[in-house]
Amino acid sequence: MAVDTYLRNKNTSRYQTVQQDDVQFLVAPTLARNAKRLHVGLKKFLLWRSWSVQIEPVSDHLHSPA
Repeated sequence: MAVDTYLRNKNTSRYQTVQQDDVQFLVAPTLARNAKRLHVGLKKFLLWRSWSVQIEPVSDHLHSPA
């Protein structure tokens, strides 16, 4: 999974925006089209944070550019 946190001068108009509490996620159009469910989790331990992403595909067999 690629994560890009530097968005200055980038065109994000095609991305879907999802707001959860005070965090805003930008979901790529291909991912939004091919995912039935997307769950983002955060675990905290002392000073460390661990993100997890679980994606349920729309079907069992998807064709996409690799």
